[in-house]
This record gives sequence, C-alpha cells and structure tokens, in this order.
Amino acid sequence: MRSLAVDHDSETRSLMVDILHHLAFDVVQAEDAEQAKVMMNTYPDIALILLDFNLPTQSGYDYLVELRLTPQYIEEPKVVVTCETSMGSMLSALAAGANEYIMKPFNEDVVVEKLDILGIAHAEVSDGGKTCH
Repeated sequence: MRSLAVDHDSETRSLMVDILHHLAFDVVQAEDAEQAKVMMNTYPDIALILLDFNLPTQSGYDYLVELRLTPQYIEEPKVVVTCETSMGSMLSALAAGANEYIMKPFNEDVVVEKLDILGIAHAEVSDGGKTCH
C-alpha cells in the first residue's frame, strides 16, 4: 500500500517515512501542499496520507479541506500529524476531514494504533520503533 508523508520539517518527515516503511508501506513524501499535490497526481494509488497541519504557503488545514472537496481523494484516510495539542485544533482537523489525529511527539506505536483504529492493514511491530520529539 502506498502512503504520502507531508511535513515541512525534514526530520519529522524522515521519521514518518521510516515508520511507514517499517510497517511495510511504500512511501512518497512532500514538504508542502504543492509537492503533495504533485505526488497525489503522480501516484494515484496513494491510500493513506499523514499530513502536518503547519505547512508553508498553504496550511495543512486548507490542503485537507481541498482534498475532501476533490472527488477522487475523498476515500483516502487522512491522518493529521501536528504539534497542535488543543481540543479545538483536533476538532477543526476532524471537521475539515481528517480521519485521525496524531500529536507530536509520536512514535511507531501511536501510528500503529491510529492505523488499527482506521482498519488499515500493516506489518506487525515488535520493538516500539522510533520516536519523534
């Protein structure tokens, strides 16, 4: 299954990629919404998106709303990954179309938990994986 990791911070994006690879996903990545749009058009088989809310140029929130209004991208699960920890931020992400919400810092166990909630198959994890701080 192909996934898209979108985060402006290269270290966080790298961790997302490492975690998803460890869970047996094929991963493409983007540092902003414009690159994410290119990846979505280049790889129409993307089945999961991990999306940072704090992106340059176009916010992750605005990109999420745009994705939910685009018929071919309605079905793909979208998981927001952000340092925003308020209940208001979580509710706005869910209202915008996120299926789940991951607060930074996070680790592989958190990603696995969210994938399990969404019913997305993945490789089994044995060691707890890496952590994003």
